[in-house]
Order: sequence, then structure tokens, then C-alpha cells
Amino acid sequence: MQSGGFGRSAMHQIEHVATLPPLGATTMALDTATKEYQTRPECLAFYAKTTGRKVEAKDFRSNEEWYVRQGYEAIARDDQAYTWVDPKTAVQEVIPCVFLKKDIV
Repeated sequence: MQSGGFGRSAMHQIEHVATLPPLGATTMALDTATKEYQTRPECLAFYAKTTGRKVEAKDFRSNEEWYVRQGYEAIARDDQAYTWVDPKTAVQEVIPCVFLKKDIV
């Protein structure tokens, strides 16, 4: 499904609906894991395991890069935004995030 335009189309619809009443939004804001986090060897190995496609860090399309291509701009970063707990091992991992915004009106 990557590169098929589904994500771009869905995001466009979300942005449009946000401008309508009762929200009447003029700006969208979101967060996602940083490119640096998503391109770590451990994350790429997980991606390969879950999708069946091995990809090198230089060729990986991170969420952060995708949102920037859609017109979002990074406004802040938090190196300890979320903590994920592995359900099998109970090992905790801190997830760094980037916060992005886009004017939609």
C-alpha cells in the first residue's frame, strides 16, 4: 500500500473535515516517532519482520519525512515523549517524537 496515494488521500480528507463545523480548524498538529528512531537497526529489523521487506536506512521512508512532504513543519522534539512496554518481555523503551504542524486554511 505504500506509494499508492492512500495515506496522502486519507490525510487530505482528515484535514478537510477538520476545517468544517464544529471544529473549524485552521491548523493541524500531530506527533510521530523521529526519523532517527525509525531508522535504527532494531526498528528496521522489526519492519522487515512484520512486512517481509528488508530495507536499508537510506531507503526507508520515515513518518517524519512523509509528513514533511505533505507540507507539515517540525515545531518541537521530545526525546522522551512516550514509553513503550514490550508485552512479551515487559522491557520499556523510550520513544522520541517530533511534533509537526500545518496550516490547512
